[in-house]
Amino acid sequence: MILASEAICNDMILVYNDNIHQKIAEMRSDFKIEKWTD
Repeated sequence: MILASEAICNDMILVYNDNIHQKIAEMRSDFKIEKWTD
C-alpha cells in the first residue's frame, strides 16, 4: 500500500472518489492521478 506522503513525493495521487479525482485533476494537471478502490 502506498502512503499518501509517498504518493505525493512521487507526483502521484491515489483517490477513491470521483469528485475528488475530478477536483485534483483540475487543480494539478502535472500529477498522475489514479482512481483507487479497495
